[in-house]
Amino acid sequence: MRCSDVVLVWLVSVAWCGLWEGVATAHLGLHEEIARLSVRLRKAPGDVGLLLRRSDLYRRHGDIELAVADLLRVDRLSPKHPQRLLYWGRLWFSAGRWEEAETALGEAKRAKVVSWEVYALLAQLWQRKQRWEEALGAYKASVRLRPQPHLYLAAGRIMEQKGRWEEAVRWYREGVGVLKGAMVLRLALLRVLRRQGRWEEAIRVVEEGMLRLPVRADGWMRRADLYERMGKKDSAKKDRLRALEEVRGLLRGRPSSLNRGREVRILWSLGRVEEARRCVGRWLRVYPKDAEALRWQARLKGENR
Repeated sequence: MRCSDVVLVWLVSVAWCGLWEGVATAHLGLHEEIARLSVRLRKAPGDVGLLLRRSDLYRRHGDIELAVADLLRVDRLSPKHPQRLLYWGRLWFSAGRWEEAETALGEAKRAKVVSWEVYALLAQLWQRKQRWEEALGAYKASVRLRPQPHLYLAAGRIMEQKGRWEEAVRWYREGVGVLKGAMVLRLALLRVLRRQGRWEEAIRVVEEGMLRLPVRADGWMRRADLYERMGKKDSAKKDRLRALEEVRGLLRGRPSSLNRGREVRILWSLGRVEEARRCVGRWLRVYPKDAEALRWQARLKGENR
């Protein structure tokens, strides 16, 4: 399995497995919720719903043994409760015990547990095993139950990796339509169209998305790049100048590092290197340790355009 595949599986998994929640103040909230559920369970020790909820909180906190103990109690109290299979699958997935996770989730699927998460987790497990068609089928089943950008992206990446470009275009277009223009899916669609050299379609994606945002500078810059690739240098220059005018207006009101970076990038794309250097100098006087400003300083050093 390639490194990029492993990273993709991990990035998608954190979206629903709660791995971010162990950071910063999240643990405090988990402790409090676990304590509240424990009090309620002392009064109602046979409440399967409370046990399932507490087991999931233990999972998110990293207390695998305690989570297992709660799920074993659920198994004894309600051995035919279908949701317990999802909780077992989720727990083993979070613990990195892939075979146990696949077994539990497979049982949940056969038990007709209606949950987008069952299919999403199975998709990742099958992706790890390079069972691409099964993974794609599971991702598609998952988005039918609950459309989400990260699921569309995960399936789309498989299509891209397999060179199924037209399928990826249709898939991302579907996601944009279902999710009312989710920008992350527009960018994925744009990436595929650029790779195929479908410049006119790519321009329409930019115009229907980024050029309808309150700040349009990034959209103009993307369209300028597409015009450049089509050999329309005058159109590209006009878009870059539009972007520069908007960014300088933003800088008068919000001289943020983001907008300073935009200004430098636009000037560089216009070939105005000396002006870009002066902007970087002003940027570093305000933010002397800004990583992007330092990268631009190194990039522009000795460059003549």
